[in-house]
Amino acid sequence: MSHPFNDQFQVNADVTVTSLSSTVGSGGVPATMATGNEYFYSLQFIGSSILKEGDIAIAGVRYSNTLTADRYILDLNTRYPVTRTFRVNPRFRLSYRETKTASQTQWSARPSMRLSYYRRRNFQLEAEFGGEWISEEFIGGTDDTLGYFFNFGYRLDY
Repeated sequence: MSHPFNDQFQVNADVTVTSLSSTVGSGGVPATMATGNEYFYSLQFIGSSILKEGDIAIAGVRYSNTLTADRYILDLNTRYPVTRTFRVNPRFRLSYRETKTASQTQWSARPSMRLSYYRRRNFQLEAEFGGEWISEEFIGGTDDTLGYFFNFGYRLDY
């Protein structure tokens, strides 16, 4: 569902229900259990041309209720055109997961920055870098992980 408030702002909502059946083990591949109904909900607020013509800001929340865990996600995403050919895209995602089968929780934070350069109308260079912090708490202790990433690529539309 999507509802525009005006030319600049809109809200999007989505509900998904899935149910996967079980499979039998075969050829060395183990069997899988049926999931039963799993529920996914999302809500996004989108604004465009707030600070400058062509910018976009998205604030979203998601919740999933699955066989193994409940998960909550906050996602903040923006795109800002610095020039006609260069855009910056900072993003921040915060996630909390609580497992149902074992007493385990997980927090994660993932800040990132994407840079996009439009060389021609159909050719784009992209670089994205960021990090991810994960803190897991389980019976017997905690585990903190910190990682970094960098991606570079091109996009050719034809």
